[in-house]
Amino acid sequence: MDIQDTIARIHHDTRPWMATTDPSLYVGRAGLILFDYLFQKHGGNAAGAVDFGEAIQQLAEDSIDTTNPLFCGGAAGVRWLFTYLYKEGILEENDWRFLCDPKEPFEETALILLEQGNYDFLHGATGIAHYLLYAMDEGRDAFFREFLRRLYALFGKSTDGRAIPRFSYEKQVPVPGEVNLGLAHGLPSLLLFCVQCCRQDVCAWEAEAIARRLIAYMVDNINTDTRENFFPSIAGKGISDKTSRLGWCYGDLGVAYSLYRAGQVFQDTRLRSLGVDILSKSTHRRTHAQTLVNDACLCHGSAGIAHIYHRLWRDTGLPVFQTACDAWIERTIGYATHPDGIAGYKMYDSPSEGYRNQMGFLEGPVGIGIVLLAYLTGDLGWDHCLMLNS
Repeated sequence: MDIQDTIARIHHDTRPWMATTDPSLYVGRAGLILFDYLFQKHGGNAAGAVDFGEAIQQLAEDSIDTTNPLFCGGAAGVRWLFTYLYKEGILEENDWRFLCDPKEPFEETALILLEQGNYDFLHGATGIAHYLLYAMDEGRDAFFREFLRRLYALFGKSTDGRAIPRFSYEKQVPVPGEVNLGLAHGLPSLLLFCVQCCRQDVCAWEAEAIARRLIAYMVDNINTDTRENFFPSIAGKGISDKTSRLGWCYGDLGVAYSLYRAGQVFQDTRLRSLGVDILSKSTHRRTHAQTLVNDACLCHGSAGIAHIYHRLWRDTGLPVFQTACDAWIERTIGYATHPDGIAGYKMYDSPSEGYRNQMGFLEGPVGIGIVLLAYLTGDLGWDHCLMLNS
């Protein structure tokens, strides 16, 4: 099956899931709407298209009642989609403001979460702030200044004051002696958020001060033995496991990508080169033992890897990233069409099977379809929701 056939099959197979009651971006209907929009934008089958007006209205009604404010599974992700569609010219400004205002409850929640030490991108304060920065209005600098102040204060919760400690979901507290180096839950998302603040000139002085401390910690925690990987998933004194997977969520790709972006924005040639060097070396990791990749999904599978290399190829023009992107796209198509569904999406049979068995953006075929569309079209604007935007 070729890439266009795979995209069309994914679109056909996921459309019935528009009836899901979960409105969220990464897990539910907002991700499906994003895929359908991109599919139509790039010449997909109009006969099978969703009526955007009706779909957005229903999504708005369903998301109003959600008690989850977070980016991954809650209202912040849905509002990110509304903002993206506004920037794409699909929503009028008045409609966008009606759907996305007020923003104050999100600001208050983000600050409360930071006080608890929960800075997580997917399930904490940073994801909410990432949406608010994307939907930035004039005169909202006060929130971001306070957000960055509280974020900086989290350095004081660590054992040595050098990094912001990992947040434990089990105990709902920071773990002072451990630092999460995964993009989905750890320091790379904080660095990318601070870099975006500097790019948009929002509290840039405060953001760069935090970014410099994060960069120093990451660089200081490069493994002594870098033959397999450069960064552990979790750093900290006494942590002996220095390994990490290859993927969007954890591992060298997320850490080095954040260093590369910081080097660009801060015009730091050495830092940018360090990021590119680590990312280039990661392209040689292909076996299961080296990558721990079992499936095609965006989060921890081949599609996420392919898309990061695609983004890097477009940004740098380096052939090493084009070659790696092509290889991981080919593997993604193979996984997504595997006859027994081991690594594809046929394992997801019905909405009643729970969170793992869903058709969504982060762990399901919707994200796979979007990555394959981006590969064909070069349309990468949607990947802001993965913190990969340039």
